[in-house]
Amino acid sequence: MQISYSKNKKFFLVLRLIGPILLSFCSVCLFSRFINSWSEIIYMNVPVVAMLFIVFRYPSVIRPALTKKNMIRVLFYALVLIGVFWRLSHMMAGEILWGEVFLAGYFMVSIGIILSLLQKFFKKVARKVSGYAKNKHRKYIFIGMYACFWTFIILPYVLAVFSVHRPKIGDRVNPKDLLDLEYETICFKTQDHLMLEGWFVPQPSSQQTVIIGHGLGANKSNFISLVSLWHEWGYHVFIFDFRGHGHSQGHTLSFGYKESRDIRAALDYLITRNDVDPNGIIGYGVSFGGAAMIQAAAQDSRIKWVIVDSTFADFKTMAQKVVAQLRFVPKFLYQSLSELGLIWAGVEAGCPLTQYSPKDMIRHLKNQPVLIIHGKNDRMIPVEEAYQLHQSACEPKELYLIDAAGHYATLADRDYEVRILNFLARHKDRSM
Repeated sequence: MQISYSKNKKFFLVLRLIGPILLSFCSVCLFSRFINSWSEIIYMNVPVVAMLFIVFRYPSVIRPALTKKNMIRVLFYALVLIGVFWRLSHMMAGEILWGEVFLAGYFMVSIGIILSLLQKFFKKVARKVSGYAKNKHRKYIFIGMYACFWTFIILPYVLAVFSVHRPKIGDRVNPKDLLDLEYETICFKTQDHLMLEGWFVPQPSSQQTVIIGHGLGANKSNFISLVSLWHEWGYHVFIFDFRGHGHSQGHTLSFGYKESRDIRAALDYLITRNDVDPNGIIGYGVSFGGAAMIQAAAQDSRIKWVIVDSTFADFKTMAQKVVAQLRFVPKFLYQSLSELGLIWAGVEAGCPLTQYSPKDMIRHLKNQPVLIIHGKNDRMIPVEEAYQLHQSACEPKELYLIDAAGHYATLADRDYEVRILNFLARHKDRSM
């Protein structure tokens, strides 16, 4: 009887040690089958792994944690999250996707666990190092090291995480409801197996097509005015949600690098249609969508003309603008924090962002005319970015600046239609 008890005790000890590891491995494998971004796999698994270790190793802490106070706290955070999504959907004239609200809450739990573990680790390191100093200096060394950890590791990490992984908002309107235009909802797959959703709005009188790339954090319905505009000009219109946006799969952005795959997948779909001329495809991108369009056109000559509006030229400049929005950060730290943030963002996105800035990629356009549009009053992306893009681009190229326009407020200019149509007319031979 004693031997049997001893064996059972050993078995449960081994189970407590090995169980969470094996189940965590199974969880990673399961999520890997459905998610192709390693950072998403990690964030999906962190709460699962944490719960497994608590259940197997520290089960006694579960019951004390299930208090009324903690339940009210969880409910409060849930309501705050719903409020944030409601505010975002209101600002963007979109709809709340409740599945995204749940995923955002799950993601926040994952981030909270990671930050908690990092905080404990940095405290231990700071205490260990400060312990070697004299007693009167220990406190200052500990505070200094701890502050450096938060400033140069945690802050850039948090900025990168919430830049690369963003909430998604659904469509509130469609071309039929708002413009009385017939359209087809198209689902198509990228080379890295993400399913994207788009709208194809046919123009019976033409075989030329424009692909529209929307801005960061937006969706296809936010740019429905462009659908109307290009359709009136006599073009088929294909607009879709980039990965990590709207109704498309994925939750990881790369600011143009991987989104160029989305555009190339859209091209693959378009050339299968009998009503689309494969030599008459225009790429039109706004802001973030313009960066993706430049990247795609540099890699795929099926885009015959490139038009970008309010698009940035350099990742480093934009990273500094993100850091500058944090009023508590002194100016002398802007450059170092933005560079560290870019490193973290590249890790999160799974690509070296700084090697693929639009100003570098635009040099690779292969005899594809490019029109660069920008508002001189743009405070989000300064007009200097347009000058950089124009300087880097090869001929044929044109720069169209609008005096009073802010960020993507260029459509209000009375010459907007004339300038774009004249640009296309001047270079119409490129479709041959």
